[in-house]
Amino acid sequence: MTTSRLGGLARRSIDVAIDIASDKLLMPEMLLLRDTSRAAVPDLENRVAVALSRAHSFRGAREVAELMADLIGASTMPLL
Repeated sequence: MTTSRLGGLARRSIDVAIDIASDKLLMPEMLLLRDTSRAAVPDLENRVAVALSRAHSFRGAREVAELMADLIGASTMPLL
């Protein structure tokens, strides 16, 4: 899949998520998600958890890329 197709897929995913969120009803408050504010500042524990998950995701993605390069050979991988 080309980079532009991946960008299109990501954009489409965001559009679908926004469409779903516009009609999502939160329970038990019975409020529409679009009518609530989700801009709370995360506390230190949440910020640490996000940082650790980003590091874990990066390591996982790097491992997948290395496995693919080992499988097909780095010389056959397309340059992006």
